[in-house]
Amino acid sequence: MGGHSCAFLLLCALSVNRQASPPGPNQAFTSAPEVGDVATITLPGGEPLRLVWVPPAVFRMGSTDGPDERPPHAVSLDGFWMGATEVTVAQWRAVMGEAPARNSQGDQHPVLDVSWEECHTFCARAGLALPTEAQWEYAARGPDSRLYPWGNDWNAALCQSWHDRHGYKRSLPVGSLPAGRSWCGALDMSGNVFEWCRDWYDSQFYASPAAAQRNAECVTSLSGRRLLRGGCWGSSPDNCRATVRCSAKPDFHNAGVGFRASRPG
Repeated sequence: MGGHSCAFLLLCALSVNRQASPPGPNQAFTSAPEVGDVATITLPGGEPLRLVWVPPAVFRMGSTDGPDERPPHAVSLDGFWMGATEVTVAQWRAVMGEAPARNSQGDQHPVLDVSWEECHTFCARAGLALPTEAQWEYAARGPDSRLYPWGNDWNAALCQSWHDRHGYKRSLPVGSLPAGRSWCGALDMSGNVFEWCRDWYDSQFYASPAAAQRNAECVTSLSGRRLLRGGCWGSSPDNCRATVRCSAKPDFHNAGVGFRASRPG
């Protein structure tokens, strides 16, 4: 793992404005969605995958809390669809076949122990994409730039972390803590499993001109590592902050790592 000190401590009701019409895999999403609207795609075998609408915006990304989180800067984003939850074991199996061996907690838990490369393949097969780092952070923090998806104060009851695992050994079934949802209705964006993002990791990216471009994305592999966001079931409160940037090689596997999918607007 690189970037922020993101050591895995591995001993190592969803509110939306309205329901969008469920499209098929090759159908268009609703043309005029509102924040938090839900669209559903159907994976092979009839397995559903829900996404929430995140509207276009200019938001303040980054913080002064970590060296690679600086400087805070304005980012302009087009609207996009974000996975309402992390991709589950059942959804993974529908697209990819068998899940990795350590996914033994149940079909509605987030799939874990999956590499960036494998997650990228899942998204390509499903007509989806990994979110960019900027998309991920905006979906988690919103226009008021919260420290955590639910607000600015740490609350272990709203997050699956080492402070409170809510009776489970590792992850929770996705969506088990609805009071911890983000402003757009995305669940589990803090804790449960770290989530891969599309970008390459560059500790100095925020200070570069590319970070100020519309729909900013780091496309240059200076470190050879990809971004991870959100913390996991073995993380401290600091590593569950919505601005923390972690990274790993694209072939990295760990029982604290999963992902969520996105789709352009």
